[in-house]
Amino acid sequence: MPLYRVFHPDLLSLPQRQALARAIADIHHEVTDGPHGGVRVTFTDTSGEEAYEGGERIRDRVVIIANLKAGRTDEQKRQIIDKVKGKFKDITGKELAWMWLLPTITRSLL
Repeated sequence: MPLYRVFHPDLLSLPQRQALARAIADIHHEVTDGPHGGVRVTFTDTSGEEAYEGGERIRDRVVIIANLKAGRTDEQKRQIIDKVKGKFKDITGKELAWMWLLPTITRSLL
């Protein structure tokens, strides 16, 4: 099951989070043909945390880290990133700072 984790410093309203979760599920299904209902999106408020880049504090960046099934092609990953970045801007009016797609290798534990 793909997992998209959105880290945000309390910049996203509930309607924006809902719209983004739907958009991510739609995009993932469209690009990978995977089950629409299996896409999980979580949101983590990072406003109580400190983050630095190059020694400078950053306060208003939204980052998405996604764990996807291993074997997705570079073209699929590029499409997911481009489409999610575009929808993020449509929904929030802001640029998405970063997005990482990480392969997940699963094995049966039984």
